[in-house]
Amino acid sequence: GSRLPCGEAMVEVQGRMLRLVERLCSAHPEGTVALISHGDVIKATLAHYLGVSLDLFHRIEISPASISVVRIERYGPEVLLINGGVADRLLQA
Repeated sequence: GSRLPCGEAMVEVQGRMLRLVERLCSAHPEGTVALISHGDVIKATLAHYLGVSLDLFHRIEISPASISVVRIERYGPEVLLINGGVADRLLQA
């Protein structure tokens, strides 16, 4: 993948986010954790949990202020919501 000047390649961004998620899961095994980031970072992270190649991560739509939900269980991840809006937030409350 390409790298912006003085920046990370998307595969590096994805790896950094996955390491963060692993640390947070270990620190909060029964908890809920919210991560806030830019759209491409969220897309790269979701692509991993969906089994989608980073070459295709632009197919995932992430709108400003949207919510995506991934449940990490011992048997693996479950992607529960992608690019959720206000109605989705109210339904899950």
